[in-house]
Amino acid sequence: MSYEVAAKEAFENDATLAVVLMALLRRAFGDDVYFWDPTTVYLEIRDEFGAEPATMAMDRISAAQVVISGDAFFQDIGAFFNICNTFASGQPAFSVFDPVEPEEAAWAITEVALMRDLLPFAPTIRSYLRLQLRADGYTEEDYPAVFDYVLTRKVPRSRELKDVLSRTLHDDQRDNVENFLLEQMDSVVHQFDKIPGMPDTLQELLREKDLEDLAELRA
Repeated sequence: MSYEVAAKEAFENDATLAVVLMALLRRAFGDDVYFWDPTTVYLEIRDEFGAEPATMAMDRISAAQVVISGDAFFQDIGAFFNICNTFASGQPAFSVFDPVEPEEAAWAITEVALMRDLLPFAPTIRSYLRLQLRADGYTEEDYPAVFDYVLTRKVPRSRELKDVLSRTLHDDQRDNVENFLLEQMDSVVHQFDKIPGMPDTLQELLREKDLEDLAELRA
């Protein structure tokens, strides 16, 4: 299968994850794609790849653009909910309250860390995560690694979280959240493996330096 055919199939598949979609867009169009409006993204995908992007794919792309181009994911609990839901299920929940489970939040934070540097979370989001973790039986002493990191660091860094996740996912002693992350990472690897020229993309993202400031891309 050629790169063009595999990329077309990825954009047309509801199951393709945000980090894969954004890697394809960045490879084709550069960093400016982070700031394109949804109509432009849709038309450029159709022109470049001959694809009719799936609705869930477009929703994930739009959510990723919000993540990369500003701080809403970290500061606005409504945006946090919708981005977590979109990254996990492909569908935002603008019209109903759809609580974010720890597994969904952990995966969203992981995908965000693969796409940009992290920022501190607002107190409302931190409180929500602690409540959800407590409801699932966790204490502050046994938080899953991703939450232990982002909830205890004043200035979390994607690079450091990637190292934490790498160690955790290679550990035989994993909890439900970490097992879910491993399954999702396996899906990312599988999706990249299907696209010629991109099997090593996840490893590149794990090694990539953090984007300290994307504002200059607007210039």
